[in-house]
Amino acid sequence: MFNYRKKEQDIFSIKIGSTGKIRLFFLILNHPLEALQAINEFREEAGKLEADLISLKEKLVEAKYENAKLKEELYNLKRGGV
Repeated sequence: MFNYRKKEQDIFSIKIGSTGKIRLFFLILNHPLEALQAINEFREEAGKLEADLISLKEKLVEAKYENAKLKEELYNLKRGGV
């Protein structure tokens, strides 16, 4: 969340539990603009991470396809050689 004293954002350090939720509630209540800015930055970061995830999934699919082709080639070599 937005740390208005240090002017830094660390959206991954929100504490859990009732005390953390109460602090988060009052932080949002007292600093609504900063909270909205943090939410927008979180959305941007989540979008970047999702794009990275999609590209990694595409690479995984390509690797699996190559693996399947190699297995098929190996099978054909074994079947033809025996």
